[in-house]
Amino acid sequence: MKRFFLVLLSFFLLLSFGSCSQERVCRGDFFAFDTYHTVSIYGMSEPEADALLSDLEAETRALENVFSFYLDDSELARLNRERKALLSDPLYSALLSAAKIKTETNGAFSPTLGALTSLWGVGREGFLPPAEKEIAAALAASSPDLTLSGGSASLPEGMLLDAGGFAKGVLAERLVEKVRASSCSRAVLSLGGNVGVYSADGSYEFRIGITDPHAPEKTAGYLLLRSGFLSVSGHYERYSEYAGQRYSHILDPRTGRPADSDVVSAAVWSEDGLLADALSTAFVVMGREEALAFFSETDREFGAVLFLSDGTVALTDNLKGSFVETP
Repeated sequence: MKRFFLVLLSFFLLLSFGSCSQERVCRGDFFAFDTYHTVSIYGMSEPEADALLSDLEAETRALENVFSFYLDDSELARLNRERKALLSDPLYSALLSAAKIKTETNGAFSPTLGALTSLWGVGREGFLPPAEKEIAAALAASSPDLTLSGGSASLPEGMLLDAGGFAKGVLAERLVEKVRASSCSRAVLSLGGNVGVYSADGSYEFRIGITDPHAPEKTAGYLLLRSGFLSVSGHYERYSEYAGQRYSHILDPRTGRPADSDVVSAAVWSEDGLLADALSTAFVVMGREEALAFFSETDREFGAVLFLSDGTVALTDNLKGSFVETP
């Protein structure tokens, strides 16, 4: 499902850039983090753009080897096996931020869900819902706080870390940093449900299409952005069906089960890529009332578009006027 979203998103971005067709554009596509990535770079010569695209792909693969839950030799996988380790700065810094967001969201987002992720296995062939005792055991292993100190992490018995809820937010930030250091005039990085946008003078308005979770072949609307990162999470992205029931890949850290709120998809914008990524998942868990209350009460800078189970859309106040629904 995510691959289809990316095809749609790339098409909408091309429509947005139609008025700037005289400016040179170079595009690159590659597969990493179990999804396709599309990068569009403007205002560079072909050799310069090719070098930058190669650098961005190399950085993506380097970070995959840090954050992947599924690569046996990734830094995260080794930590899960060894239980304690001195971490690289990217992983340690990201885990510190993720742990803070876990506290702020009262556990609606959590980086410690690996045992539950593995147990449920949503999206795998031969899916079978786990037994109650298995869920309870995995939930107990996932619930404690992560111990982080002095660049090191230690995990209690049974806990597994899963960076799936924030790693691509980190990736988007790192790639935009590299773009910013180049001579690129503007760029769009579409990273499997996460988008980063950049323009050298900050004046360009990007028009980002967001998938309709009730009809994934359609667009629910467009978000107008000048900078920052957009993350979209929803039940339509990956799921399994068993005995006529659909099970989402988005798990509720508080129950150990697939999220079941009135928010079926959440799009979150922020200048902080990790925050956008984490909150888009948290809001699907929280539901509309709790998510909007979080927006009102926190000093975090972000905006959200919440797609509800009844077909309506709820917006945070700061995005009213930036989100345009399609007819």
